[in-house]
Amino acid sequence: MSVTNSRSGTNVHEVADGIFRINTPVKIEGGGGFSFNQYLIVDNEPLLFHTGPRKLFPLVHEAVARVLPVARLRHIAFSHVEADECGSLNEWLAAAPQSAPLCGTIAGMVSVSDPADRPPRVLADGEWLPLGKHSVRWLDTPHLPHAWECGLLIWLEPVMYSKRAAGWLWATSNTGVRENAGRPRSPAAARNRAPN
Repeated sequence: MSVTNSRSGTNVHEVADGIFRINTPVKIEGGGGFSFNQYLIVDNEPLLFHTGPRKLFPLVHEAVARVLPVARLRHIAFSHVEADECGSLNEWLAAAPQSAPLCGTIAGMVSVSDPADRPPRVLADGEWLPLGKHSVRWLDTPHLPHAWECGLLIWLEPVMYSKRAAGWLWATSNTGVRENAGRPRSPAAARNRAPN
């Protein structure tokens, strides 16, 4: 793990070949804490999954820049429209001039087209998007966890899928290795390829 900002504790960890988790821990007044996580897929068409809230943009930007030049990003993806998923969307679009929002059909139609500074790249239910050696697939999940534009973005090559559930980002490889809030159990196992 590499700490990218010592004041905030923001860090980057490669959880699978070319897939990085960016984590920013946040202390909650009165004790306890929370963390915001984004996933970065480094490939021919790099993808950032979840932007984090607008106020965290400088920290997440700094972390992404440690892995690749931010201007290389092509896709700014999110599972649904809330501040922690896409609050800094327009800041990312400005920092990566060739990028576009990546979302499901409903989000593109009712929630993203107006506030986003560029039109979204909309994925239909079940649609695959090749990024290079990795591919992602969008699956509509209306009202899971809570909004009608929700969806899952599934990564393959190496196998990993991501879903929003009960406020946490989960990732699972085809080997059954599980990761909660980006904490890898076995990065080597996550590199295994999916069966054809």
